[in-house]
Amino acid sequence: MNNIFLKMFLITLIITVFSCSDGEDGIDGIDGLNAGLEFLVFAGDITNEEAAKIVSEDFGKNTNTVLIINTTNLTSLEIPNITTLARLEVIDNEKLQDLTMPKLEAVTGAINILSNNALTAVDFENLIGVRNIDVRGNEILASINTNKLTRAENLSFLKNPLLQSIELPMLITVIKELDIEDQENLSSLNISSLEEINQLSISNNENLQTISFPELTNLNGELKISGNNKVTSLSFPSLRSIRSETENFQIRIENNEMIKTIDFSNLEMYNANSFFIQSDVLETVNFSNLTTFSDLQIRSSVVLNSINLSSVQDFTSIQLPRISTEDIDVLFRQLINITPAITGKRISLGGEASVQALTDVQTLISNGNTVNIIN
Repeated sequence: MNNIFLKMFLITLIITVFSCSDGEDGIDGIDGLNAGLEFLVFAGDITNEEAAKIVSEDFGKNTNTVLIINTTNLTSLEIPNITTLARLEVIDNEKLQDLTMPKLEAVTGAINILSNNALTAVDFENLIGVRNIDVRGNEILASINTNKLTRAENLSFLKNPLLQSIELPMLITVIKELDIEDQENLSSLNISSLEEINQLSISNNENLQTISFPELTNLNGELKISGNNKVTSLSFPSLRSIRSETENFQIRIENNEMIKTIDFSNLEMYNANSFFIQSDVLETVNFSNLTTFSDLQIRSSVVLNSINLSSVQDFTSIQLPRISTEDIDVLFRQLINITPAITGKRISLGGEASVQALTDVQTLISNGNTVNIIN
């Protein structure tokens, strides 16, 4: 259904763009737009001047694919009037420094920007919808402007070592996957309007400091946050559910050396087969509305100052690190008050239990649950 929605969105956008083109009747030669070639190809030892001539003479309403591949002399390219494409390839260009398409609004297929060793800037300032974007292996890429992008199927930003900021402030929906990995100088990530996504992976970004998705309400598949060693907080304050048609997926937040605070305060359920959190400086975890889940594992070598599981109702297992006596009391009080009484559950945690908590533990064990407290 989401794929159909994206396709209809892109088709509608293309129709709108063409319906707003200059001219009175759209007949070739009258509205000023030639039919043009279906493919614009920039390759080999083409120069800037030769590229500009191709844009001037060969671009037209039939143009749907732009290939910029293996150029050796091209340093700058602007295609000023193109509004829609089926495909854009920018691959292995030796000296290309900047690419600009100021009127590009929709791409029904893929944008691939791969292994361009001199590329520093890409500007798609009016791009609204795209199926796939893959930006990877561009050694000195410093900026990419996709600030108006609202919908996509897949987005990947991988191994662009000088890219310091990824700005997608108007992105609302990612139908399949958003993948941001191995961006060693990435320090700022703005995806503040995202509401729905299927799969999210943010990994091995050594200088990223904050990960926050304030508007995300639905995650329909895997979540992986790993190896972001300067991130101190992780926030999904509006996320209500993590669910997939298959339960064979995982949620993993691990190897982020500085994460102290994790907020899933509105999460009500997930059907992943496991939710794993690991951080040795973790202080606070908030699952205050979480009611239904399978396996929750939190690991840390230090005492967790605050863990909120105050709404839990149905689960398979809970494994926690050392937590405070007060949080142990609150957790077991919640568990013994579930109606009907839970049975067949596994609960394991560290800490010093109060007399009342030990009494509650015996009640849980008598009801057929397995409980371990390691002091």
